[in-house]
Amino acid sequence: MVRQDEAAALAQTLNEVLHGFRPARFDPSFEKVRESGEELLQRFLILFREYGESSELEIGLSNAEAITLRLAAELCIEHIHGSEFSTRIGASTEEMKRYIQLLGRQITP
Repeated sequence: MVRQDEAAALAQTLNEVLHGFRPARFDPSFEKVRESGEELLQRFLILFREYGESSELEIGLSNAEAITLRLAAELCIEHIHGSEFSTRIGASTEEMKRYIQLLGRQITP
């Protein structure tokens, strides 16, 4: 489960990986996010429209969704630098690292 503020920043990492940049060299993580990320991004956008600014919204994630979001967040940390990160993502690098840890705890082997 992720809260709406976490979900908004994580959804933005998906958006950035899908539409904001391409790595200079082949990266299997990038390709994995691109394969499954669009559908997940659309799911988030629909939920955000339905619930508006509700701070009580929590979103359940499957293992695959949590893995995709974690990869997207890691890619953004790697490829978006400095103050540009918080402007583009809506969260600081430190916040995103906490979200990555949260997602890691939710993933079951």
